[in-house]
Amino acid sequence: MSAGETPNPTAPFMRLGDAFRPVTFGLDQFYVDVRPLKDKSRIVLTLGKMPMPFWRGDKGTARAEMTWDDDISPVGGVVNLNLYHKDDSSVSLDNVGGYFIVEWFRQDRFAGLVADTWMVADQLKLKVKRVTVAASYYDWEHLNSGARAPSFIPGSSAVLYPATSAFLLRPGTQHTNAEIEIGGTAFTFVSDRFRIGEVIAQGSVPVGLPWLGRSEAFVLGQYAHNFSVPQEKNGWGGTVGLTGGDLKRRLHPYSLWFTYRKVDADAALGTFADSDLGAGTDVKGFEISGDYRLTKNFAPYVSYFHMMVAPLRSTRFNRLFFGVVWDF
Repeated sequence: MSAGETPNPTAPFMRLGDAFRPVTFGLDQFYVDVRPLKDKSRIVLTLGKMPMPFWRGDKGTARAEMTWDDDISPVGGVVNLNLYHKDDSSVSLDNVGGYFIVEWFRQDRFAGLVADTWMVADQLKLKVKRVTVAASYYDWEHLNSGARAPSFIPGSSAVLYPATSAFLLRPGTQHTNAEIEIGGTAFTFVSDRFRIGEVIAQGSVPVGLPWLGRSEAFVLGQYAHNFSVPQEKNGWGGTVGLTGGDLKRRLHPYSLWFTYRKVDADAALGTFADSDLGAGTDVKGFEISGDYRLTKNFAPYVSYFHMMVAPLRSTRFNRLFFGVVWDF
């Protein structure tokens, strides 16, 4: 269950300040897994509004969020194939790919751009002991759907509908991508499609430190390139961190990490990108975060963000977050 995710999908939580106005709760995830083989890990078909199917790191709670915010649950269908694995789990090769629907346009038929916005994606991931590398390809289509501008052709026709921006550039969502004005305060993306390639790599080593016991130091890197736009098309980020602890020992599970990221406006689709460091794309800055699991179901965390944000990474912005994660 979730509240507050409409229209911003990267922030599915109830925010203080709604006073006594009603808040609609929705299903944040609803999906079915089908595992047709005797070895159930070999192939998995998932349909519905699912947890993020693409690998973004797996050490502690640090994740690569340049392309996908932690709160995104995409809608569609994916097939996850385990192409190879060793019995001791030291080596594995996996591929996940699928189709996702972003927005169906029915109410605006015969007015403006109304093609359905969708995405197909594929990720190939190789793990060899403590090193993991994943290559992804995202094909976003009909990003400008919903755009409409008034027009007048003397002696021929006139379109008097109110001007509207592309659906993904309307108020309420993270719209930090580059925009083109088409008239009447209506905006579209530079390109109607984004075809983005991405590489994520992670490595870790065990360490023994006073007071921290057996822990792991890790690095996590991410690079993305948009092949569909002429500029503002690259993004990269790097994370170094430490994770360890055990609920059965004095030191419970913890994660500490530092992330630096520089993301051009169209290196990712800002609607679904990280909502904390930059609130989308067009950002340059760093994050320092840590969390500690006090009990099995309760973990406080703190994060500090220092960044230059849109437009054109020209505005300095600082954030300090305190929060808790409560599992139940």
